Amino acid sequence: MFEAAAIDGAGPFRTFWSITMPLMKRTLLLASVVLSTAGLVVFVPAQLLTQGGPGSATNFLMYQAAQDVLRYGQPGNANAIVVILLALIAVVAAVQFRLMRSDNA
Repeated sequence: MFEAAAIDGAGPFRTFWSITMPLMKRTLLLASVVLSTAGLVVFVPAQLLTQGGPGSATNFLMYQAAQDVLRYGQPGNANAIVVILLALIAVVAAVQFRLMRSDNA
């Protein structure tokens, strides 16, 4: 494909956007879904480095859910936070799948 593009006179920019990016689409989709999900359920850095940090500055949703259960003994609040987080992850993943969908499939 790359040789055919070069024979047809496609430059490096056109070759990248017309050949390389469509071939990498599924890999980019997987990477973006995994990284955004991991970013939303971050817990360890907040716990180890800052423990919620100065004035709750690094208090993420997953960290708050863990604190509700372990420190405050409120599993109901933690369950609600985790369900909201799950819905947020589902929406983010759906948007990513929608943006990266293939026109020919």
